[in-house]
Amino acid sequence: MTGLAERLAELDLRIDAGLPPAELIDVITALENDKRALAALQVRATASYATQVREAENVRDTTSAGIAREVALARKCSPHAGGTWLGVADALTTEMPHTLRALRDGRICELTARDVVAQTSHVSAEHRTVVDAALTREFRRAGATRRAIGGSARALADQLDPSAAVERRRRAEGSRRVTLSPGEDSMTVLRAVLPIARGVACEAALRRDARTLLENPDEERTESQIRADLLYERITGTQ
Repeated sequence: MTGLAERLAELDLRIDAGLPPAELIDVITALENDKRALAALQVRATASYATQVREAENVRDTTSAGIAREVALARKCSPHAGGTWLGVADALTTEMPHTLRALRDGRICELTARDVVAQTSHVSAEHRTVVDAALTREFRRAGATRRAIGGSARALADQLDPSAAVERRRRAEGSRRVTLSPGEDSMTVLRAVLPIARGVACEAALRRDARTLLENPDEERTESQIRADLLYERITGTQ
């Protein structure tokens, strides 16, 4: 890693010296490709570490909490995130070589690779491998977005195993919830996770009624403010 540190130090000096815009874009591009290649190496290192620990300790659980904690410490992230990245590494190295290669070659970013794994988590390893191979054309397509690739992975997985897709949706509906988290400047973020039909219906009703109120020439609030106020009024029954 010494060579990498030296290269970064050299780039630091060149940027400080005032590289022209065209060269700065080249630097940004090169660094992005390096980040993706390093992410692929990190995936392989994670999988190799997990394999060796499991073999040494005869651990069969692929999401072993102890291994996930060590991965989290190494990645400087939460234990939950460590478990996620451990699962991603296992899937990419054992079932999805094309996705891992696309990450290594800079065609996709680390988050896209994670999405591909997540969107295929409900199907078998054999089906996952089929999806992985089918995505190679998508990886090569110029301008393919993270959302598009993740959507393609999910659609292919659902086609291969419709019953698993139905079960995944059933479990997802069971996780519907409302959460509250702190925001900035004495604000909060109220978040509802709902089945799509219910979520769309809620949003449509708020939008419709907010736009009706906006027709009043004396209305001083924005549409977003009105929608937030309507949500509060309808949940609490107060104004």
